Amino acid sequence: MIKEPITKIIANSGYCSRRDAEKLVRKGLVFVNQKQAQLGDKANRDNEIKINNKIIKTKLELKYYLLNKPQGYTCTNRKFKGEKNIFYLLKKDRGLNNEKLNIVGRLDKDSQGLVFLTNDGDITNKLTHPRFEHTKVYEVETEKYSTPFSQIQDSFKQGLDIQEKTLAKVKNVKKINKQKFLITLSQGQNRQIRKMFAHFNIKVLKIKRISLGPLKLGQIKEGEFKRLNEEELKILKKI
Repeated sequence: MIKEPITKIIANSGYCSRRDAEKLVRKGLVFVNQKQAQLGDKANRDNEIKINNKIIKTKLELKYYLLNKPQGYTCTNRKFKGEKNIFYLLKKDRGLNNEKLNIVGRLDKDSQGLVFLTNDGDITNKLTHPRFEHTKVYEVETEKYSTPFSQIQDSFKQGLDIQEKTLAKVKNVKKINKQKFLITLSQGQNRQIRKMFAHFNIKVLKIKRISLGPLKLGQIKEGEFKRLNEEELKILKKI
């Protein structure tokens, strides 16, 4: 049987991301066949792997979902009174265990569009780690405004101070019509798009994500989801 890095096996089990698996190994909390694991160790999926003295399941069916999140839903698997989370929308899939799915590309409650969910820790890491700089594309609708588009475009590309650690920038911004924009980000900060428009006193009415890296929203209806097909999965695994 082919041996794989222990951190990859842990990530693909759905236990945690690959980065978090590395931290667990460093802390001496991971054991393979009763032997403490070291960074760089390899194992196969028939080996007994323990974390915090508990055996993890390594033979996990990997799942990949694309969801068109409506407004009003939170991107969390925690339950809060009076709030709906995105996992309510996935209940149609009886094989779903939402405790083991990572939410990739979280959207705030007021935003909508593409969210990716998977228990593949390796893919999760590749889509979320800043060094990979995967782009995210959004359709944005605003109220009427008087600021020249050229000024908005220049400022968005050069960067704006939205009271975060670094300047908020966009990779690209195009005007669809007077009140609609197509915005491409390669970074992500809390409510970044809304705050950038607020810099010009422009209120955002709607934010809809239409792509995340190689993943496209396509024709998925609002509130609906689909599993990736073989072709989409092949493209995803090339990242």
